Amino acid sequence: GVRRALLAVRKRVGPARVVARPRGATEQEKGRLELYWAAAVGLCLLDIVRGTDFQLRHSLLARHTGDPHHLVRALCTEAGIMMWEGGARMRPRAEAVVEEASRIATAVGDPHLELLVLSARSTVAWSARSFAESLALCERALRLSRARHVGTTWETVNLEMGVGNALLG
Repeated sequence: GVRRALLAVRKRVGPARVVARPRGATEQEKGRLELYWAAAVGLCLLDIVRGTDFQLRHSLLARHTGDPHHLVRALCTEAGIMMWEGGARMRPRAEAVVEEASRIATAVGDPHLELLVLSARSTVAWSARSFAESLALCERALRLSRARHVGTTWETVNLEMGVGNALLG
């Protein structure tokens, strides 16, 4: 219930440096990662507490397995949550988390992960009221999405909304 979700969120700790396990995630762990991610994204629109609980589960399992794609997802989302919870005062910590995601994305060389990092950087900038910076990052991410054919429709629409939000900021 809500109490369990709040307790889980309350116990959350900062990001830890993670080294991917050589064997990677098992099929069962991959399924749980996808389930936790889908639940986090779906619930965050309706129930932020439960959505954050599933984000935490996703983050912890991604760290445990060392799966780079899920690690980048988890770290980028973690940075956004930090900014939503703490505003501009959390920017240095959120930027450190995004930098860790960027390091992993660069090592993997996947343009989709680069897109997630740019989106997270934009969220951090927007939440700190740096609207011009947020706008530039959204536009850069959209150019990457079009040029490299990466990103889902959902991600592209969110970036386009980010452009509008930055312009209205």
